Amino acid sequence: MAGHSKWANIRFRKEIKDKRKGKLFSKLARDISIAVKLGGPDPDSNSRLRIALQAAKAANLPKGNIERAIKRGSGEGAGELEEFLLEGYGPGGAALLIKCVSDNKNRALSEVRHLLSQYGGKLAEAGSVKWMFKPKGRIVLSRDQDKKEEEVEMAIIESGAEDYEQGEGIIVVYTHPEKLEQTRLNLEKAGIEIETLALGYEPENSVEVSDKVKEKIIQLLEKLENLEEVSEVYANLG
Repeated sequence: MAGHSKWANIRFRKEIKDKRKGKLFSKLARDISIAVKLGGPDPDSNSRLRIALQAAKAANLPKGNIERAIKRGSGEGAGELEEFLLEGYGPGGAALLIKCVSDNKNRALSEVRHLLSQYGGKLAEAGSVKWMFKPKGRIVLSRDQDKKEEEVEMAIIESGAEDYEQGEGIIVVYTHPEKLEQTRLNLEKAGIEIETLALGYEPENSVEVSDKVKEKIIQLLEKLENLEEVSEVYANLG
């Protein structure tokens, strides 16, 4: 579908695969900590924390991990976490928005800058890239549902979702950020199984590059997401 990139499908497949690894658990725990830091530990009054806890539940994050993440967000335990966005460009002029969560911003900045330079990319000034993206809620579904394909599609349409696309083994549902929770509830009421959900960004428009450059960009994006302190990477890759 128009507006969604090849990288989105690769990222979401990787995200589901990572459920069997520690990377996703670490990311979910950091998301909880940041949500608590910004809005407090009460999910009833902190919508971001509610979403983070829902994502953790969908991924089967252990209760102990959740409790430690809440304590860290409240100022207990290891160093205080900070969330920040880095903006940059990759090969072929692809715009990159890189969300980091770290207790050492300078270290994370150095690691990202070094990796970008290895692929011919560079960091950009604040505001020069972010305007190319819009906030978006997303819900990732496995295509292996206990329902017919037509039933799944109808449930998505009736859930209040803005858009959706089908990839290799997954369905990605896009929502307005403020409607993410309600869309999730509507899907669950319809008997749809959810793999992951999150708030993020999607590009307003995509850049077209050659297949060779596209593969190089995707390699860069995968390496960026493998950095411990990088939470999400968004690219306007067509």
